[in-house]
Amino acid sequence: MRILLVDTAGPVVGVAAFDGTEARYVASARVAAGTEVWLAEHLAAALAALPGLDRVAVTVGPGAFTGIRVGVAAALGLAFSRGVEVAPISSLGLRATLAPGEPRVLALLDARKGRVYGGWFDTRGPVPVAIGEEQDVTVEVAAQGELGVAVGEGASAFADAVLAAGHRLHVARADSPVGSGVSLCRSAAGCSPETVSLRYLREPDARPSVGLLPV
Repeated sequence: MRILLVDTAGPVVGVAAFDGTEARYVASARVAAGTEVWLAEHLAAALAALPGLDRVAVTVGPGAFTGIRVGVAAALGLAFSRGVEVAPISSLGLRATLAPGEPRVLALLDARKGRVYGGWFDTRGPVPVAIGEEQDVTVEVAAQGELGVAVGEGASAFADAVLAAGHRLHVARADSPVGSGVSLCRSAAGCSPETVSLRYLREPDARPSVGLLPV
């Protein structure tokens, strides 16, 4: 299966192209602005590295509102144009792939306002298995419970709190997980582009003015 993976849910965005289990192209960067430009360049390079395309995998949340929309829009447009299926995947589950073989992995993304998007996973199998629900909570609440290893940009941003709770940091910096996500992309249920929905875990701050209809 030839898969293109797009992840723009966090501050470190990434694109990867897989032919079977082989990574043909992997690129990531911390992008503060201009994600669309970066993404267009690397999507083109990733497609050029594949002999064809069978599915597009994309992180649908939780994560940054604008970032998720940019990545999902690009992924859906590509899937429509190529006539292939989409595999929606969890941004936290993808980050959990950075720490394979662990019974308890805490995947974290910075949710701003002193909070994180967090979820626990068991990564001892071929793909991460969720332990409980993904949450929008303070890092102290996310880190409660049995000890484990923390991954993701949120683990780096809140390293002091994570270590104070007794957990290990698997990565000292915010590495991109796209290069380690092939098994998750292959096993995720595929669907048609028009059925993909986003998982924000939080209502957006911006709301329509009274009397205006949503567009």
